Amino acid sequence: SILGLQVVARAKRRGLEITPRQVFSAPTVAELAALAADATPGQPVAARRPAPGPVPLTPIQAWFFSRPVPDRHHWNQAVLLQVAEALDPSVLAAALAVLLAHHEALSLRFTEEHAGWQASYAPAAGPPPASVVDLSALPPELAGAALRRIAPGVQASLDLHRGPLLRAVLLRWPAGGADRLLLVAHHLVMDAVSWRILLEDLEDAVQQLAAGRTCILPSPSTSFPEWARRLSLHAAAPELAAELSYWLAAARRLPTPLPLDGDGGANLAGGARSLHTRLGEAETRDLLQEAPKNLHADLLQLLLCALARAFATWTGSPRLLVDLEGHGREPLWSDVDLSRTVGWFTSLFPLLLELPPDGDELAALRRVKEQAQGCPGHGLGYGQLRFLPGAPPAGRDLAALPQAEVKLLYLGQMDRALPAATRFSEAPEDVGPTVSPCAPRSHLLDVTARVYGGELHVAWTYGERLHDRRTISNLAAALLDELRTLARRARAPAPDVYTPGDFPQAGLDAEELGDLMAQLQAGEGD
Repeated sequence: SILGLQVVARAKRRGLEITPRQVFSAPTVAELAALAADATPGQPVAARRPAPGPVPLTPIQAWFFSRPVPDRHHWNQAVLLQVAEALDPSVLAAALAVLLAHHEALSLRFTEEHAGWQASYAPAAGPPPASVVDLSALPPELAGAALRRIAPGVQASLDLHRGPLLRAVLLRWPAGGADRLLLVAHHLVMDAVSWRILLEDLEDAVQQLAAGRTCILPSPSTSFPEWARRLSLHAAAPELAAELSYWLAAARRLPTPLPLDGDGGANLAGGARSLHTRLGEAETRDLLQEAPKNLHADLLQLLLCALARAFATWTGSPRLLVDLEGHGREPLWSDVDLSRTVGWFTSLFPLLLELPPDGDELAALRRVKEQAQGCPGHGLGYGQLRFLPGAPPAGRDLAALPQAEVKLLYLGQMDRALPAATRFSEAPEDVGPTVSPCAPRSHLLDVTARVYGGELHVAWTYGERLHDRRTISNLAAALLDELRTLARRARAPAPDVYTPGDFPQAGLDAEELGDLMAQLQAGEGD
């Protein structure tokens, strides 16, 4: 679905108007072309000046403010880019001003008041937050060390109340190396999908301004403040209240706690450590291309199945409660388009996975698919019920339930985060500490997966005082083994992994679908 959003956004840049729903309902280029309309032409950014004023918190923003975070200003998203062509600092500053005017979320401000944290929109004032650090006189081998000294200060420099919430630092690199551009944005106004939008707009803005032209960017989609207001009103909708029975199911009260190796000390960001693994290109291709045809499962469902089986080997329990992090840009309303909107849209919701008492990986996959497909509204309603003030009072009962200790984030295929013809590319150095070392971590284990360079990369983040690296290494290896097994099974058709959710219009339950598949298979045998 993230790729679908990219298709919609890049079509709009080429003057074509399509919707995420159309991308899925018309899966071929020919079918989609028949539905496409002319997009609204872009206009000079200066022509848009939304009115300042209060903005409701979105569920994920309210989640952030519900947690005891000591250094709230230091909870960021960041990218470090190599700059292929010389970049004039004045052009960079002007381009940054364009981005701040074009994307309203970047000009949000947050203040703590008697009633709690409040958000408001205030157009940026003063010079754009861009600076230059000249490292060109250093020996090339020392530039990386200088960057490591500079980055922490930049990461800690954002101000929730006064701004900025986006900062750029251009680092002049020693001779023979490309300059670096460090972009830091507070997570309250930025997510992974937003970076793709912002970096494309940055490329466009720099190119136009460097040529002395008026900057015209593709027309923005629905504004982030408007999305926040829609969600706030939707929190009281009857269909959302109907989801409570799902989220308050009795089985959610009995999760199996994760085993600990350490002393149970504080689980802080400063004590977090990471372990990185990857799956080979051929097996990743099987999961991406063969599994949808033969196992009728996408990569996220395969990851959930493999994760549940790997954890079951470690914990001895068939049950795993995992917080699933999604992009949150669900098409709730036909007149809302979020394909080119910057902000923090993330959805975060607990998914209860329970493996069958016996059976192979295909039986496990079928069960996990049923549980994932049974989650209402892709989980978006959980955050509204749990955190928004207009939700039914019963939603407060969600806070009393045991919370997931594992979080899974699948970022999708990241190979094309930037257009092919661009002056910017990913730099190899680290961006520095994106979160304050004093910040408490929300989960014991964070699992982040993405496809990059044709391979599935999986990063495990854990607390060094809570888990030994060997434990995490064994768990990571078990996950890859499960994924390899599913990749092998994906090379041949497996009709017995169909679930009712694969045929949403048929109105079949699991038993009826099983009877139907048995009849079809018997007919093939005849």
